[in-house]
Amino acid sequence: MSPPRETHSLLRLLAVIFLALLLFFLVICSVKYETAPGKTVEQWQAERSDALDSKPININVATVEELLQLEDMTVRQAERIVEYRERFVRFTSVDELAYVNGISETDVARWTPYIII
Repeated sequence: MSPPRETHSLLRLLAVIFLALLLFFLVICSVKYETAPGKTVEQWQAERSDALDSKPININVATVEELLQLEDMTVRQAERIVEYRERFVRFTSVDELAYVNGISETDVARWTPYIII
């Protein structure tokens, strides 16, 4: 005796939901590695390296694009820094970056040599 037809439909639905969630999380995880449109990762890294060698980034006036030059800075982190700065007040210390949601003390330590107030 086979299971009722409703059971097969439910199993198919669960399988589709599982696959959709898996695809969703794969896409979300890949967002961290976005680069500027039309540029390869190598071109973007070379430009970032050149920019950081030339001058430090002032986090009180930097745009999202400028903040993305920092190593391992995600688009969302850069957006949050700008939002925090606009919503509250200018940063008075590099260590205050840790107050921004999504930025750890490890991130701040990594970026400290390349940023100024």
